[in-house]
Amino acid sequence: MSYTQKKKWHIKPLPHACSIHNLTQKFNLPAIVSTLLLQKKINTPKKVKQYFKPSLAHLHDPFLMKDMTKAVQRIIQAINQKQNILCYGDYDVDGVTSIALVYQFFKKVYPHLSLRYYIPDRNVEGYGISQKGVLWAKAHKIDLIISFDCGIRAVDTIAFAQTHAIDVIVTDHHNAGDILPAAYAIVNPKQPQCLYPFKGLSGCGVAFKLLQAFCQKQKTVSKVLEQYLDLVAISIAADIVPMIDENRIMAYFGLQKLSQKPSSVGLEALASIAGIRSPITVSQIVFQLAPRLNAPGRIAHAQMAVELLITQNDTQAMLKAKALQKLNSERKKLDTQVTKEALEMIKHQEYQQEEVHTHVLIGKTWPKGILGIVAARCTEKYSKPTIVFTTVNDQMTGSARSIPGFDIYQAIVSCEALLAQYGGHAYAAGLTMPASNAQDFIEKFEAVAQKNMKSQPLVPTLAIDLIVVMQQLNHELYDYIEKMAPFGPDNMRPVLATDHVMALSWHIIKEKHLKIHFYLKEKGYLVEGIGFDLACQAASINFDQPLRVAYTLEKNAFLGDKHIQINIKDIQQSV
Repeated sequence: MSYTQKKKWHIKPLPHACSIHNLTQKFNLPAIVSTLLLQKKINTPKKVKQYFKPSLAHLHDPFLMKDMTKAVQRIIQAINQKQNILCYGDYDVDGVTSIALVYQFFKKVYPHLSLRYYIPDRNVEGYGISQKGVLWAKAHKIDLIISFDCGIRAVDTIAFAQTHAIDVIVTDHHNAGDILPAAYAIVNPKQPQCLYPFKGLSGCGVAFKLLQAFCQKQKTVSKVLEQYLDLVAISIAADIVPMIDENRIMAYFGLQKLSQKPSSVGLEALASIAGIRSPITVSQIVFQLAPRLNAPGRIAHAQMAVELLITQNDTQAMLKAKALQKLNSERKKLDTQVTKEALEMIKHQEYQQEEVHTHVLIGKTWPKGILGIVAARCTEKYSKPTIVFTTVNDQMTGSARSIPGFDIYQAIVSCEALLAQYGGHAYAAGLTMPASNAQDFIEKFEAVAQKNMKSQPLVPTLAIDLIVVMQQLNHELYDYIEKMAPFGPDNMRPVLATDHVMALSWHIIKEKHLKIHFYLKEKGYLVEGIGFDLACQAASINFDQPLRVAYTLEKNAFLGDKHIQINIKDIQQSV
């Protein structure tokens, strides 16, 4: 299986014609837009208005979250009694933005508050609340630890903190285990008996809800909190959580803040170094900002990212941004090399790839910090759930990535008897186990996958929202689609498709991208398209044969000449 393999197109069903007509008439929309909205189940006037005009007033009451009242009261107690508070966060983008959000908010509102932050060393301490971190807290006379983007499975270390008279408030968004830690309070919409209406928050989103509850309890400073929504937007984009409900609202306003005036000079400097221009999009966060914020946690220490996000000094901000830029370049070299080794490992494995449903790859010297990136690239290339491990002192640490329709977290849960630790989501997870369990794990994981994926063909699937004709591709449609942003899981940028088009010309860009012009034979309508990493499809294009093409709609503004173009997702022969 490779990039040249044909994708299976899944064309979404059309809504009822009456529903399309009613929405089109009610809001004076193009029928295509009405169709796309109805496919997203945006089917009432209220939903349409809230979709196109998000409002912070539509955020849920944070006190609907289990233990929120206890958590806020304990923080207020710590402030009133001048206790020492520690923000403890994970080493990825979600964790560092959470710390930056909470740290800056409290320092702004309570300048003299005794507040510190701590991020574990990925290579020394691993994921989550570590014993070393608790001992650090004890040495610095911490009274209250608040965890961010971690802690829901830290049963032993939170019990250890209690033996040292340290209270712990857990804020997390990962799946809970069978046993919850005996923390002072647990704020996690995914924990049992939590009735919070939206379960898809990022870790920084949960941190924002904690501060939102704090503001409501104190009846003040809510405007101070809103200025940090850019950090929440970064976490939402980077952690690939559903872009619906509260996430879409917070991302909408956070992206505006990030584009107009970021909450810190550090973010401004990093955007400048990355070559990002306003307006900033989710894609720019995912592919440009997030990798740079993640780089320290992958190959150095994530504290560098927090320092960048909270600095108020322009000179320091630029120096720190350049340091992250350098680390990101080093990270790229590492993950390129390891990805190459991993793909070769798959290629030369003894079994036939088509006979297995999963890939489990084990390296001896691969850095822990890039395993997730490598797993994601292997998953993308072969369209199979992949776990990439590295081995240190007879202990294996792995990162898992999945494909649509396969819950890799639940698959890992099925193998828990072989594991020392695990956690994550349906599409991404982390795990550790003794190296001696490797073969048993590979067999068990594959068996679970085969059982759960019987009816799923092991071919990439491309979801097509709507079949259109090229004459419908105009600036009005593009502008409406842009109003549907921000895009992300469960609110993806619409993928359109057109059948029976002809290729007029094509050429290869940078040896891997395909630039092509399509036209309708009868109408003479011409459209320009770019297919990133699709150069491999050029050889199969026949100028005399009609094609069908799947794409997203874009606007090319090269040299001031703004025109509609398509971003090609797949090209196939017409059927």
